[in-house]
Amino acid sequence: MFHVLSDSVAEFDKRAHGSTMKHIKRGELAEYSVGVPDDPKEQSKIAEVLDTLDAAIRGTEAVVAKLKAMKQGLLHDLLTRGIDANGDLRPPHTEAPHLYKETPLGWLPKEWDVLPLGEITRELAQGWSPDCPSEEALADEWGVLKTTAVVWQGYQAHENKRLTMGLKPRPHLQVEARDILITRAGPSSRVAVVAYVPETRDKLMISDKLYRLRVHQRHNPGYVSLALGSTAVQREISKTISGMAESQTNISQATLKPLPTPLPSQPEQDFIAETITAQSQKITEEEQLLKKLRLQKSGLMDDLLTGRVSVAPLLEEGAGHGA
Repeated sequence: MFHVLSDSVAEFDKRAHGSTMKHIKRGELAEYSVGVPDDPKEQSKIAEVLDTLDAAIRGTEAVVAKLKAMKQGLLHDLLTRGIDANGDLRPPHTEAPHLYKETPLGWLPKEWDVLPLGEITRELAQGWSPDCPSEEALADEWGVLKTTAVVWQGYQAHENKRLTMGLKPRPHLQVEARDILITRAGPSSRVAVVAYVPETRDKLMISDKLYRLRVHQRHNPGYVSLALGSTAVQREISKTISGMAESQTNISQATLKPLPTPLPSQPEQDFIAETITAQSQKITEEEQLLKKLRLQKSGLMDDLLTGRVSVAPLLEEGAGHGA
């Protein structure tokens, strides 16, 4: 019965009254009917199948949460302690203060530099926001990226608007692999969000609410994007955000260029970027599995609870095992 009612939540929601405190009247609930198999054994088998999927979903959710927590901890350690010549994390400052120096970003390894972002980048560009239809551009069409293309979870190429017919594209604003994107304007929670572009489709341009950074060849853009998203650097950025209201804030190129940015050696940059990329890939794989399990449960629940798929074969299989 739990699964039957869970499957009906969306329908209950449609019939609910109120906005702040939604409710459904007892009389309306009494009129609602659900399909339940007559055979208690069939009911039990359906519940068993769905309970098994629920357990798999809960287990995968726990794995995703654990991997995300591990990634955050590892990222913090790598961006504040880095690795030594043996490829191991340096001991923290509290245990080995002689390995660190004080910087505008806090205590960092002595070997690291802290340079203005303007010295690291060879280009800092702002985009263009023509009036465009809301639909996503087709593969052979030009599109303009929305700010939602840049989220902490990574670059989202599908978050774009098709360029209005008749407008000429501006190829110099196109996004390419190895670019770093930063949100320039919007609500305070959506300003200075950073995303690295590992790969992208062609013909996507940045909007005027996005900055596109390209670093010098001697720097790893994947690492630089992680550094720009670090707690210490974001704290520095927050000091420069301007705007009269929380919903209308922005950061300027003039304040980004002097932004202090931590820079280890290139091999260390590469190691940090590769390590976090590998951890992110593990999370993506588990999230894909979780999505698959949820879809599987949704489809199976619909089939079983509507009778489109019979559990009779499962009952027969169980009877056979018991013989």
